[in-house]
Amino acid sequence: AAVLQGDSHVAAFSVADTADGINTAIDLLHAASKLTAIAYTDSTAPTLSITYAQYANNLTGPTSIAALFPVGTTFTIRAAPASAAIGTTLQNDPLVATFSVTDTTANFNAAAAALALDSKWHGLELQSPPPPATVIVNGTAGADIVDFTGTSVPLAIDLKQNTASVSAGLAAPTITFIGTPDSITLGTGGATITAILDPNRGIETIANFLYGRDLLTIALNGVSPLTLRATDTTIAGVHALSIYTQTDPGHGIILTGMASSLTAADLLANHLTIGANTATVF
Repeated sequence: AAVLQGDSHVAAFSVADTADGINTAIDLLHAASKLTAIAYTDSTAPTLSITYAQYANNLTGPTSIAALFPVGTTFTIRAAPASAAIGTTLQNDPLVATFSVTDTTANFNAAAAALALDSKWHGLELQSPPPPATVIVNGTAGADIVDFTGTSVPLAIDLKQNTASVSAGLAAPTITFIGTPDSITLGTGGATITAILDPNRGIETIANFLYGRDLLTIALNGVSPLTLRATDTTIAGVHALSIYTQTDPGHGIILTGMASSLTAADLLANHLTIGANTATVF
C-alpha cells in the first residue's frame, strides 16, 4: 500500500488480502489516500481486532476508511477508556461486535453503571499502579448484561431490577424467560453480590459463581425465610440452580452453568445460611 501510494503513476488502487493481513496493515491502509476498496481472500467477512485508538483514528471522522471494508465486516475494539459516552458510541456502531475497557479503577467505577447497559461490552482490564481495588458495579433499572470473564480483580456487584419473569416458575425443570433478565458473568477475583427477592426485581442470572470464592447476599424483603427454595433446573440444556421464594416462584436468582454435581440439595445443605432478613450463598 505504501509503495502504490507513493507512486506518482498510480491514481487509485484496491487491496485484497487475508483478514490477518488487513488487520495488521490497517494503519497503513488508512494513510493511503489512493485506496478505493478493501477485499478479503478469506471465505467469509471476519471480525477484526483493533485497539480503541485505531478505531478512533481509522474508522471515525472525515478520514474514516470504514466504507472501504466489505459488507459484514465487524471489529472487536480493545482497550477503550472507561467512559459512558465512549461506551454508548461503541454500542451503537454497527461496525463494532464487542469492546473491552482498559482504565483505572476510579474511572471504571464512575462509568460502571452506564457500561452495564452496553451489551457489546465484554471485558475489563484495570491499569496499575495502584494495585487493583474492588470494582463497584451498580445495576440499573433494566436488563444489565455484564461480562467479567478474564477479570481477576475483586468485584462488588449490586443487582437492581428488570422486568423479566418465568412463566412456568423457577421450580420448572427447564426455564424460558419472558423478557430479558440481568446477566452477570463473574471473573476470577471473587465477587460480593447483593440482590433482593421481590416480584418487582425480575430475574437475575449469575454465571461462573464459585463456592468459596464468591458471596451472594439476598435480602428477603419481609418474606419469611421458611419460604426460601432452591431447585435444579436447566437453561438451554445446561444445569443451573434457581433461588426463589415459595410465594413468588416467577422471579428470583439463577446460578447458571453450574456443574451437574452441584445440586440444589447441596446448596441448601452446605452453601447457604439464612437469617431473619437475609440469605447468603457462599
